[in-house]
Amino acid sequence: MAVCSNHIHLVVGSGNESIKSTVSRYKNVSTCALKKMGLTKRIWTRGFDKRFCFTGEQLEQKIKYVRRHDKTG
Repeated sequence: MAVCSNHIHLVVGSGNESIKSTVSRYKNVSTCALKKMGLTKRIWTRGFDKRFCFTGEQLEQKIKYVRRHDKTG
């Protein structure tokens, strides 16, 4: 995961769960955590961008892309 100032990059395996459900779950959990920290304004916009990986090489490329955007470490 990489958290940027106005968006996040996240590489996840969704298993049998739909992408929409996976994104919704992450948004809900992070919203609860941010509200506990005192954030009261709207956090997310509707929708999301998804990119599927069908090979190990594609997965590695996506992980490298996300790591390049990670400003936490």
